[in-house]
Amino acid sequence: MMGLRANGSAPSEEKAKGKRQKSKVKSEEQGFRGLGGRRRGSSLLTFAFCLLPFALALTACSAKPPPVKVEPTPNVSFASYRTYAWLPTAGGPDKDLFGERLQNEVEVQMAGKGYIITGDGPDLLLQTEVVVEERNAETIGDFVRYEEAGGTQNLYAAFAIGYERAVVSVNVYDTATRQRVWHGRTPVAMDAKHRTERGAAGVAEMFKVFPVSGGVNAR
Repeated sequence: MMGLRANGSAPSEEKAKGKRQKSKVKSEEQGFRGLGGRRRGSSLLTFAFCLLPFALALTACSAKPPPVKVEPTPNVSFASYRTYAWLPTAGGPDKDLFGERLQNEVEVQMAGKGYIITGDGPDLLLQTEVVVEERNAETIGDFVRYEEAGGTQNLYAAFAIGYERAVVSVNVYDTATRQRVWHGRTPVAMDAKHRTERGAAGVAEMFKVFPVSGGVNAR
């Protein structure tokens, strides 16, 4: 006969019971590890979502629109302006640097404001102007403006060697008085990537504040 332990249980029964207890403990440990892994994964996911707004903000900062300057003539009403025509492009030997791209962009923007191009008694005369100038980054501010214009040189080169910058302007004249009623300009570094498209983007940016047909000029 099989001998009994002091507690009255057979050795084989105790051995089987011990195996069941070890199996239970092992199962619980695995469960806790799985729970911990899920918690760590959840924490990483939460952390990533917290960083997302900062990443988007940095992206927005790096995608600034081209710098522009707009100078409307004070106290000029655009209420009677409906049509326009073109004057020849102005500037130095580089006046045709951007080809027809600038005029095409201006025409798109003018159409969006409600103006019609015509050769028969236009209310306004428009002219694009391109002037290329040599400059040096003498201050940090100069270098920042050079980079904003699309410049790709480093600080030392921009300071010691210098760079060329094209100033793209759009002038708008009253046909009857020949008075300039609006002016906008944007700088484009000559070493900028996609230089022509940067010039067109600058035109689009300056025309955001151009008065609508029959509107009133900003003061």
